[in-house]
Amino acid sequence: KTKRCTMPATAPPATAPSSLLPAEVASAVANFERGLGDIEERVRRLQRAPWAELCGGLPPLESARLHLMVAYTINTLFYMYLKTQGIPSANHPVLAELERIKGYIRKVRAASQEAEASQRQASLNASAAKRFIVHALGGPSGPDASAGAGGGAPGGGEGGGGAAAPGGESGGGGAGGGDSR
Repeated sequence: KTKRCTMPATAPPATAPSSLLPAEVASAVANFERGLGDIEERVRRLQRAPWAELCGGLPPLESARLHLMVAYTINTLFYMYLKTQGIPSANHPVLAELERIKGYIRKVRAASQEAEASQRQASLNASAAKRFIVHALGGPSGPDASAGAGGGAPGGGEGGGGAAAPGGESGGGGAGGGDSR
């Protein structure tokens, strides 16, 4: 014989359960409902846009992050669903899938940090190369060294700080300068 669940003829108002709960639990439930509503809205936005459009203009690492974020979110929501339904999740395959996704997240993070480090190193190398060239050409030194790279001293008199051009010329070395008339 099966038991049937019967509902009362009139449903209680939506605020009734929260009045039965302690204030901090009711607050936590309200925060959870707001968070769930936010997640639902974000999922609806993701569902409305074609996946190729979402990932189309992203660099490869950003595209990988987006894919992993969606996979992790879906699996986490499924895990939460299992918990709310009272289904034992300790040995459920979703946990293995979450760990697999976490591994890929770590790999993408490492690749991203490596790319950022190499980009910083490249910009440092470019700055150092510029300083070497400026000093090798006898350009001015000091805070405004990048302003007059290779230009010599104004007025053409002094040699610009000790490194004069061959032949005693001052301020030469630029493209189109000199006696090429």
